[in-house]
Amino acid sequence: MLQSRNPAGGDCALDNLDELDDLSDQGSDYEVELKTTKRKKSTAQAIQVQAKTALREVSSPSDSPVSTVNTPPQKPSREISHPASPQPVTRARNASQTLTAENIYNAVLSGKGAMVTVVDEWLDTYKQSRETGLLVLVNFLVQACGCKGVVTEEMFSSMQNAEIISTLTKEFNEDSVNYPLSNPGPQLKRFKASLCEFAKVLVRSCRNSLIYDEYLFPSLLALLTGLSDSQVRAFRHTSTLLAMKLMTGLVEVAAVLSVQLQTIQRRYDIENSKTAFEKALKD
Repeated sequence: MLQSRNPAGGDCALDNLDELDDLSDQGSDYEVELKTTKRKKSTAQAIQVQAKTALREVSSPSDSPVSTVNTPPQKPSREISHPASPQPVTRARNASQTLTAENIYNAVLSGKGAMVTVVDEWLDTYKQSRETGLLVLVNFLVQACGCKGVVTEEMFSSMQNAEIISTLTKEFNEDSVNYPLSNPGPQLKRFKASLCEFAKVLVRSCRNSLIYDEYLFPSLLALLTGLSDSQVRAFRHTSTLLAMKLMTGLVEVAAVLSVQLQTIQRRYDIENSKTAFEKALKD
């Protein structure tokens, strides 16, 4: 009896042991999961603490080391902004400068500047004061002849052209035979071409306005005519060339105006010859 019961009891004991082993294994896995969860929570808490600490350090202006790093770059920005202030001063100084006879002469002598720009700048001076503008142009012509004399405002307002030419002749160096239009080589061609271009552009720029003011071109041509009769060859040569170029330009303007006048007159005659009935039909 005892022997028959013992095997069954042994099997039950073994089953109980297996269940205990399974429970122990389950408990160990649960403990691992608990430990992993605790580690994750502790890591997240540590990251949150570090983030809060960093935010406090950034927000605090006195204790934060970041503020000490950011403050020095402000000085170069101020130093860069200072050089921009003198620019309006230079612009104002350039705007206050006026075109002189020497500026025109240097532009024509070099032959590198655009004559349209030079004439436009001179026209601005002439429009502000026609006496000052004409005086600048007269002194340019004197320099183009190779004369070192200068026509002053007093001379220009109180003396006749013959007296001005006589005064300039006395100041001219008669011993020197060289003047801009007599220089040999490519410099002569460049100066002559620039001088003729200046006269051409001057007439073209004034064809719709200053040609008809009865002051600029009559005064200029009268002076050139007097210089062309001077005993100094430089005056005769230069003034004759300029007078010829100016007159050529004026003749071209007159020819264009003549064609326009004929066209307008022809249209007027056609319209005037129409009867009242034809005019009414056209309207």
